[in-house]
Amino acid sequence: MTARQLSIALVSCSATKADHACPARELYWPSQLFRAAWGYCAAHVEHTMILSAQHHLVDPEEALEPYSATMQALGPSGRADWAVFVARQLEERLNEQLGGAWPWDWAVSVQLHAGRLYTDQLIPRLLGLSGLLTVHNPLEGLQIGQRLAWYKRRVGAFCPSCKGIDLHPIEECATGQRVCRSCSHRWTLDPRVQ
Repeated sequence: MTARQLSIALVSCSATKADHACPARELYWPSQLFRAAWGYCAAHVEHTMILSAQHHLVDPEEALEPYSATMQALGPSGRADWAVFVARQLEERLNEQLGGAWPWDWAVSVQLHAGRLYTDQLIPRLLGLSGLLTVHNPLEGLQIGQRLAWYKRRVGAFCPSCKGIDLHPIEECATGQRVCRSCSHRWTLDPRVQ
């Protein structure tokens, strides 16, 4: 019997946050890097969750207050504890989501869209989980500007108004029109760039 497949992305939180309580995805939306990572993951994996320095593994719709905790401030031992906790949370959520069928009937692919302070301790903990689980870190070693360029090449154009990622063309690019989800700015792509 072939194992069924599930793809998950874990996207890191950001220092740039909304200034009010809101769903986690909206809390980090002011960050250009978060928007770019979210846009890529929305198009390429089935489920996306957020890695938070303070709240660990977070569902995108979970309401959060703004906070100032960072992975850097946790220190090496704090990051190790954080990684153990996140791996346990993921294992519990997989068991809940897959009706107790994981790890036996499912092959799970986890993509990490996070920096080294998140991934260094987390990757070995994830690989230590039972079952068919693979971990991919497609941005390993890339700096923030390089990450943004990586996402831009794979997702869409940057909005000339707010520099957010444009994920949804107005009409499948038939008219050349694009609209920014963040600021609603509309523009026509230069056909020489496509």
